[in-house]
Amino acid sequence: MPYSQGDLILLKNPVKLPGGAELKHPVLIINSKRGGYEQYYTGVMMTGTPKNDRYSFRCENQMFTSPLGKESCEFRTYLIFGFNEDDISVLKNTMKKPHLIALINQIKDYIFNID
Repeated sequence: MPYSQGDLILLKNPVKLPGGAELKHPVLIINSKRGGYEQYYTGVMMTGTPKNDRYSFRCENQMFTSPLGKESCEFRTYLIFGFNEDDISVLKNTMKKPHLIALINQIKDYIFNID
């Protein structure tokens, strides 16, 4: 099943950071590249631990097609990683387009400083 930008998914295996720590959080697909035989995705991690800093993007139920089931969630815009379709376990939700654009703009502004 092809996934789309804005899909909130779970990965089959946790993402491993360079230090060996594992991230078992939902991931929002912010970009997908179609080509060849593989589907490659780029995503950001979602967490329920509030940081309220400039590198976090607060999420609310109305930003998604269905309720999140948690009181407070944020995306860590600096935790960007790649994966392919075989790494995805399940589609959990989808972020609505205006909020997805706002999130991507925040990543461009704070992480990559792109005009």
